[in-house]
Amino acid sequence: RGYAHCGKPLAILGISGYIKGVGARCLHPFFVMKLLLAVQSYTKANPIVARHWPYYLNAGADEIHGIGTTDGGCVWPEGVVSVEIGANRYISGKHLPARLLDTIQYCLTTDASHFCIVEYDVLFFSKIPEWNGIAAHLAGFKLPNSQASFFIHNPWLIDRPTAETLLEVGRQLIAQEWPHGCVEGSPDCFLAWVCQEANVPVKFDLMKEFSRNSLDLAGSLEDARKSRLDGCDIIHGVKSQKELDYIMSA
Repeated sequence: RGYAHCGKPLAILGISGYIKGVGARCLHPFFVMKLLLAVQSYTKANPIVARHWPYYLNAGADEIHGIGTTDGGCVWPEGVVSVEIGANRYISGKHLPARLLDTIQYCLTTDASHFCIVEYDVLFFSKIPEWNGIAAHLAGFKLPNSQASFFIHNPWLIDRPTAETLLEVGRQLIAQEWPHGCVEGSPDCFLAWVCQEANVPVKFDLMKEFSRNSLDLAGSLEDARKSRLDGCDIIHGVKSQKELDYIMSA
């Protein structure tokens, strides 16, 4: 009869099948997820992006957009939509949290219903299943001087209503004076803090992931290869051709 789960007529359906004006929003019963994969990169990662592109495709996204840096040095495959968000810098005060929020804001300008924000050093081996809310990899628990009780590694999987909430709360936290020594300059810690302040639960078991910031620590590369043998869906932290070759020899 053209009505959504919450009894609102389809005429008030907003972008990508969400109902406007009904609190947390409801999904239309015939809703089909439209997934945007947003790949954050920087100039020196261009060779990695080229190597990893087939693995980004494994995620099954409807579109892949490149998120480059404002120095203009990022290179993407022909025809890929890309934008420049944030300077080419690593952890420096609020820089990376602001870049993450600006990336979320960019995602919200598209017609996608679900967003996967991913760093360049990720490999996907499986298609991302449908989900609601936010899903990520639980990388650890409270760090010294952290505002959050946990921290999360990418891919950060966020649906549209949740992205709107996290963007609003994140902007509020960015505007605050942060305690001296606060570790939330890392997006892993910052996004967990935002979720905690917004009372948004994070789903940790959507996909099976092996994640390290780098695989050059003793045993990490072997552990990544073993995870691949065990059928993991995602590996995060792959930087070199040598690492990729070793993992894929499993």
